Amino acid sequence: MVIFSFIAVVLLGVMWAAWRSWPPLIRYRIDRLDAQAVRIEQAYLDGRRELEPSASALARLWSEKAVLWDKITFNEPSPGTGTLTALPRPVPPGVSPNDPRLNELGERAMAIMMGPERWKEFQDFIQRARGKELPGDST
Repeated sequence: MVIFSFIAVVLLGVMWAAWRSWPPLIRYRIDRLDAQAVRIEQAYLDGRRELEPSASALARLWSEKAVLWDKITFNEPSPGTGTLTALPRPVPPGVSPNDPRLNELGERAMAIMMGPERWKEFQDFIQRARGKELPGDST
């Protein structure tokens, strides 16, 4: 009985480690998060969910996806620098990724995920990248 218990504990440890770090299982977990996100988006687009709860749920899923994505990417930034990786965003079947309601939901989810200060900085960065001058910019 002791040997059986020992083998069971070892197997559980191996399974736990694989669930947390083996790339095929991490990709599976990402796929599950994507499927959840599509269901949330579809419910919002169908009017079965309001904007704020949908955006909060997406922010939580996207945060979890970002953590998992980091585990399977191996590109380390140089010291003192960062990276910006656009993660793929699946959308419900038959829905345009450019649907204004979907964009509103995505922007609200990003704002929740990033927090108000970082979201404002990100919006300003995007505006500057598009060549728009912002109040307070020096010429």
